[in-house]
Amino acid sequence: MFSFFKKKPDPKPTIDLGFSKTQIASIICALSVIAKCDNNMNLKELQYISDMYDALGISQSDSMVTAALKGGKGPMLATLNTLTRSQKEWLIIAIHGLIHADGKVVQIELDYAHALFEQIGVSAQEYIYNVQKAQAIAQQLGR
Repeated sequence: MFSFFKKKPDPKPTIDLGFSKTQIASIICALSVIAKCDNNMNLKELQYISDMYDALGISQSDSMVTAALKGGKGPMLATLNTLTRSQKEWLIIAIHGLIHADGKVVQIELDYAHALFEQIGVSAQEYIYNVQKAQAIAQQLGR
């Protein structure tokens, strides 16, 4: 009778920027490559990537992600090149968040991110602009 009053858990929010499942798998792959590039994927980076799975609405056991992780750099970059400008802006912020997830920025992670962005048509100036824009928005929101 009183089960009606039991609070149901809130569903985890998801991001819908029109990513295809292949694009989501490639985003997860890119995040994983950057997190592993210093041979030290720590718990905070692992948690960040886990949160991205949830936010993007895909399971960690999804076969598309498994295939992307095994597929290599070429298919990942080809897929990331299909992202729209606004999707690439989101990717910039997601990768920037990953690089800062553990509280210490490692040069090799920045180098990998820079190389990835260069290969998908995102300049260093665009990266900086989008990070500054996101920081300004967060500051205005009091975060």
